[in-house]
Amino acid sequence: MSLAPARRCGLAAAALGLLAACGGGADTAAPPPAVEPAAGPAGPAFRFVDIAREGGIEVVQVGGGADVDFIVESLGAGAGWLDYDGDGDPDLYLAQGATLDAPDQGPPDRLYRNDGDGGGTGAIRFTEIGVAAGVATNLDSKEQAGMGVDAGDYDGDGRLDLVTTNFSHD
Repeated sequence: MSLAPARRCGLAAAALGLLAACGGGADTAAPPPAVEPAAGPAGPAFRFVDIAREGGIEVVQVGGGADVDFIVESLGAGAGWLDYDGDGDPDLYLAQGATLDAPDQGPPDRLYRNDGDGGGTGAIRFTEIGVAAGVATNLDSKEQAGMGVDAGDYDGDGRLDLVTTNFSHD
């Protein structure tokens, strides 16, 4: 490919400008001033606390195997927040995994309905309704080796649809 001389000059100028902007030239700028840490207590200003069990979410995630020979064994299963029942509270769907040796023998997927704050106590409660909602297993009533989950209005009817990706035979 041959470029006209004017085009080559423009590319060269652009390359030099990029090089200068990225620090490729001589370092003539003064270093930035040191930033002193803000005074205050040591440690982060926030912390995470696992309250899943108290909220009604009890799950043992299954996935992979003893050896990680294939990429599917190193991946976790999916989780997604959606308003399943249209009440304005985010509900939680967990696609469960399985082992590579028995991809159709993992635990069932879980759908946790958000029941709100338990009557004003401030403690959010969830109830597992996956079997009752018909999303715990595939259409043949078999557990699936879940890989991912997403929610969106797939068919354009104004309601959320749940989409899961699974490994092996699903």
